Amino acid sequence: MWMFAASNHAYLASVLLQLWQLCAGRSGAHGISLQSQRIMLVAIICRAWFAMNGASFHNLVELCVTIAANVAVVVLLEPRIAQRLPHPAGGYFSGALPDQFPAVDKMGICASAVGMLVCKYTDAVDDVSLFLVVANCLQALALLPQRAQLLRTRSLPALTSHAFILASLSAALRLLMWVFLCLEHEFHTWMMLPDFVHIGLIADFALIYARALRSQGIDGLMRQQSLQLQAFDSV
Repeated sequence: MWMFAASNHAYLASVLLQLWQLCAGRSGAHGISLQSQRIMLVAIICRAWFAMNGASFHNLVELCVTIAANVAVVVLLEPRIAQRLPHPAGGYFSGALPDQFPAVDKMGICASAVGMLVCKYTDAVDDVSLFLVVANCLQALALLPQRAQLLRTRSLPALTSHAFILASLSAALRLLMWVFLCLEHEFHTWMMLPDFVHIGLIADFALIYARALRSQGIDGLMRQQSLQLQAFDSV
């Protein structure tokens, strides 16, 4: 089960890096989808509700920090709120660019609520696991507006690219744990499927990052100001 814990650590590090990027520069929101972050916030709340059943004190503290960091990211990306908040570098936060992707945040959250009711009354999964299924589905859904935003921006601030790759690592660790459980003949189909979709949607960005890492090395990648995406058509 340590892989699930490592996945949570990687996701928390991803959110904290995004928060750092938002506060570090005036273009900190560049390449981040507000829609995606709203969906991720609901997903992590559902995951926290699942984890609270039998969770240790350490896990509860980590969950609270993760939710608080997610809320802060959404607040700083929401233009109507962010533009009233003073930026550490002077002036005010600008918020995120408008999403051009259809409003999947509201539709997805409503669909998840309907799905929870259906699963509850058909006994597809137990009541506690239902929150984890919804969290995994929402996290996969959140990648759709994020991918659309990447197509528009064509480049990412370095810290944001590191944050996204940590989120990819979080999903990969969960998927690896599901594979190990399958090898032990323990199947959780409804929990596993969204993570397979998640990995499929984020794989091409991870490939871009890996190519940059191979060509520039870890030192070069850490020193550069942005990760260029324009040479790749899939993202």
